[in-house]
Amino acid sequence: LAKTTGRAKSGKRYSDAIASYAEQFHGNFGKVAKRNKTFDEYTSYQSYFLDFLSDLDLADITEEHGLRIVDDLERKGKSNGTIGKYFSGIRAALRRAKHDRWIKVDPFENLDLKGRGKSKVKRKNLTPAQIRQLFNLEMPEQDRMCLRLLLATGFRLEEGASLLWSDIKDEGGIQYFDLHRVNMVLKTENAARDVPVHKDLLPYLEAYK
Repeated sequence: LAKTTGRAKSGKRYSDAIASYAEQFHGNFGKVAKRNKTFDEYTSYQSYFLDFLSDLDLADITEEHGLRIVDDLERKGKSNGTIGKYFSGIRAALRRAKHDRWIKVDPFENLDLKGRGKSKVKRKNLTPAQIRQLFNLEMPEQDRMCLRLLLATGFRLEEGASLLWSDIKDEGGIQYFDLHRVNMVLKTENAARDVPVHKDLLPYLEAYK
């Protein structure tokens, strides 16, 4: 192969790159910006690669394979942003392989995704009337409390849903949510923060407790 194509086998497959990436991620837990949720998403994108293209030798992966992936994701109706996420996950393993010197270049590094996939859907803000209508719906009390938390704090859904009572602290008579817990579900390590409990939220928290 090296004589005919100028490209020798690396002796490592894409699954090896996935394993190396996972080892690096877990070995640096607490030091990396990506949270566990993102790691799980990346793992699913890497599994898609294996299902769609098989466990190729790293040296055999070319930009053409990337274009085939884009075409497949477009056929499935994926948006441009989602396609970008797929490649972020897929390339995480390839970048790790490059770091391990199993390959010299990331074959998808110069892949142009501009204009590929569906356009991003713009969402509109809820009006005050719609918010009132939302809270008037029948729903489990924990869901209603979670919505109140999101509305009053700006938390991401997983941040509000994973709160414990012990995360509510009091300092000088001021209550706040402490998001510094070791196993707190956060997007990045920089998202660990203290968020004051809005005074209008306090009666609902007391009633819910």
